[in-house]
Amino acid sequence: MREIKFRAWDKYTEEIKYDTNSRIFDNYLEEYIMQYTGLKDKNGREIYEGDIIEAYGYVQKPKMVVKFDEKMAGFIPFIWKQAYEYVDYIGYFSYEDWCIIVGNIYENPELLKGGVEVV
Repeated sequence: MREIKFRAWDKYTEEIKYDTNSRIFDNYLEEYIMQYTGLKDKNGREIYEGDIIEAYGYVQKPKMVVKFDEKMAGFIPFIWKQAYEYVDYIGYFSYEDWCIIVGNIYENPELLKGGVEVV
């Protein structure tokens, strides 16, 4: 069974708050709440919506932002270029083999310079 966890960006303290009980986030706007995907990166770190991941072991290391896609009903990494570009459904990959978390859209927006702004 997949573990259900959430985290939220607190724009006042400028830090991420973690909790497995989503009720703690009742005071946060929906746009700041991020769900755990159930997957981990190469280093064993939990991957959440809003994480910026990078393909590990590839010469060209595109930055990807993890988002929930309602049409695919799953978490999808989007290559961060001039616009979102669909890469593939996140669950098809073995994260230990191919990606690492390099940051997230709130604490590390500078990693996305040159791409479109996260809305």
